[in-house]
Amino acid sequence: MSNPSQGAVKTGEPWDLSFDPLYRVTRGFNLFLRGLFKDQEPGNYKWDDDLQQSEIVITDHSPVNLDVVEKRPAIVTIRGAAQWANLGLGQRLHVDFQTGRETKQDLLSCNMTFACLSREGVEAQRLAWIIFSYLPLFKPMIQRRIDGLHNIGNNMTMTGESGAGSIVQGSSAPEWKMVQVVCPLAIGYRASIEDTEKVWLRSIEPTMSSTAGTVITKFTVE
Repeated sequence: MSNPSQGAVKTGEPWDLSFDPLYRVTRGFNLFLRGLFKDQEPGNYKWDDDLQQSEIVITDHSPVNLDVVEKRPAIVTIRGAAQWANLGLGQRLHVDFQTGRETKQDLLSCNMTFACLSREGVEAQRLAWIIFSYLPLFKPMIQRRIDGLHNIGNNMTMTGESGAGSIVQGSSAPEWKMVQVVCPLAIGYRASIEDTEKVWLRSIEPTMSSTAGTVITKFTVE
């Protein structure tokens, strides 16, 4: 079991808004697929860093532009809605009563969907089967590589063939077929923050008070 992802905010330092465990999971699965298909022989969906040489497109960009995909099959990683498990009392793991620092821990549950696209339904199914069968085999290595990841490869489902719908853009989009692999997963998350009352009084309360009674129509980051 991997350790929870760390999202700590340190005392006296600016808020760290860059940490995103959901992005790390999406990126991790995308890189896993690229490595898996990069190891294949030419003619067997070999992936290459050079998009012009690659026999398959692997991306997290949706919808897929047909000008990029051309006639090649594609796999799109799509993360579904995430939800807190609300473990424990208020997600609280530890409170330092001397400093007021509070540490919270919880699990995020969501689905990672692998949309396998091709002009031929049989080919879309073959790509889906590769993911469906190989992901459980590499489960221990994936969990070690993606910090905080739990419960992957359990209760996976592979859908039947359907139209690519909104996943593919272009005049020939109706010709494309899709088979999806849906992988439930959980992400362990732990965050530590200084006394929230101090943070509120120092940064948040003054900002909210200054805009009280007004309608905010634009948010600008300077």
